[in-house]
Amino acid sequence: RCAIYTRKSSEEGLEQAFNSLDAQREACAAYIRSQQHEGWMELPTHYDDGGFSGGSMDRPALASLLDDIRAGRIDTVVVYKVDRLTRSLADFARIVELFEGHGVSFVSVTQQFNTTTSMGRLTLNVLLSFAQFEREVTAERIRDKIAASRSKGMWMGGAVPIGYRVEDRKLVIDAEAAATVRRIFELYLGLGSVREVKAACDRQGIVTAVRTSRSGRRSGGVSFSRGHLYWLLRNPIYIGRVKHRGQTYEGEHEPIIDVATWEAVQKMLDGRAKHRRAQVNTPSPSHLFKGRLFDETGELLYATHAQKRGQRYFYYTSKHLVTRKGESSSGWRLPAPTLDRLIVDQLVALLRDPLRVMGLLVHEDDDSNEVTRTLDAANATADVLTGADRDTRLRMLAALLQRAELRENSIMVHLRPSAIDTGEVTRGQQILAEEENDDATLAVELPVKLSRRGTGSRIILTGGEQEVGGPDANLIRLIADAHRWNRMLAEGEVASLRELARRERLDSSDVSRALNLACLAPDIIEAILDGRQPVGLTAKQLKRMNELPLEWQAQRKVLGFPA
Repeated sequence: RCAIYTRKSSEEGLEQAFNSLDAQREACAAYIRSQQHEGWMELPTHYDDGGFSGGSMDRPALASLLDDIRAGRIDTVVVYKVDRLTRSLADFARIVELFEGHGVSFVSVTQQFNTTTSMGRLTLNVLLSFAQFEREVTAERIRDKIAASRSKGMWMGGAVPIGYRVEDRKLVIDAEAAATVRRIFELYLGLGSVREVKAACDRQGIVTAVRTSRSGRRSGGVSFSRGHLYWLLRNPIYIGRVKHRGQTYEGEHEPIIDVATWEAVQKMLDGRAKHRRAQVNTPSPSHLFKGRLFDETGELLYATHAQKRGQRYFYYTSKHLVTRKGESSSGWRLPAPTLDRLIVDQLVALLRDPLRVMGLLVHEDDDSNEVTRTLDAANATADVLTGADRDTRLRMLAALLQRAELRENSIMVHLRPSAIDTGEVTRGQQILAEEENDDATLAVELPVKLSRRGTGSRIILTGGEQEVGGPDANLIRLIADAHRWNRMLAEGEVASLRELARRERLDSSDVSRALNLACLAPDIIEAILDGRQPVGLTAKQLKRMNELPLEWQAQRKVLGFPA
């Protein structure tokens, strides 16, 4: 049973009666027919991904193909070339592992490979390394072209700034919209506050420009947000310059604002940012989200700590658990370092995932240059969040994340897209100082599940096997005791189970059941030491188990670990 998979990176030409996907399918079908004497048979289902990059596995037809493989409906996957399946070496390794796990072979009709042999896998890996290299070089070439064009002041596409229109790929002043830009600059010089400028624009009926995309979708014509106003007042394009990666260059277009007005506005913005920055609370290293973390009812979680044996432990605790101590009430008490690290890691993963970034920040009418610029900006912001300078990381995090809300199966974070620039923390500080956080945010759901357990809570990454709720000291102690007792019996330190129980002052049945834990699979022990055990797996639960399977796979199944 042979499944044919085809892919094309762009949508160009797919509307034709006979396109690239059809050509790939025809070649694969011909190859399958040539192997009919071996019992090969083409499956009627089409697995075609038109307009999807090979750099990601987030493709509908590929997902359907893998689901059918898991269901046992496919014996062989046939592609025209290896890079049609994937251009990522890491993704290819995962796909081949899935194929081997379900007894599925892989055939490329233009490149003879047999993935059941070590030499075949080596050859495929080498070929895919070059495919991935080609993809990365192409991306670098596009970025270099954009940088070179920007340095010459050329307009490289993307969202057209208000006040201009595009003619022959160049920016030309739109007289009516330019008057709106000049009025906003005048209002700021007179009022000195972006918040008051927004209120004045609302009173005077000043709205954003109405635009129509290539697909015919209309947008704009709405009130200015404070984030949009700040972006407009800071954009050097209005004095005839273009910006790229923190540098500005003389542009080919005509300016709307004179340099004197521009400099006066920048001086006022810088002065207000300096005044406000002293009043802004930079996140504490022990509670990164202090004052910005809320539960499912909208109640703020308090930043708390406890001290034991001279060691301080930091938590986020539900408000009512702090203010109404002694009352029996359920709530959250989450380890702050663990939650902080997890949310930051998830934000970095989001910013480094091009498909998710495009889905959140790229408009359907943006061209390839604007898409590349957005992806570069997201990567630059992720670089700041993972950088070595702690103060810089904290300031960028404060600028990026407005609030986080705990939900039953996820954490919802509200991000300021205006902070996702080129990693410039000064801009992040300005956005925070001007309080551009109410009407210019983007809600993103993180795959993080919270589970209450007794008086504490555990944190789980959904969609994967990793749990990061912290090691369970009682569970680790029980397993350590099991290994210690097993060693004592094996080395003759104690003569019998009864003597061992008497020495440990425990019941013989408890010691007997605990001894089974010395036979736990190494990966299960490692997961417990790291705190990645399933929710509900406690020392109390293990003590109650009358018989633990000796076979490791059966242990994983009984204890709730992934196979």
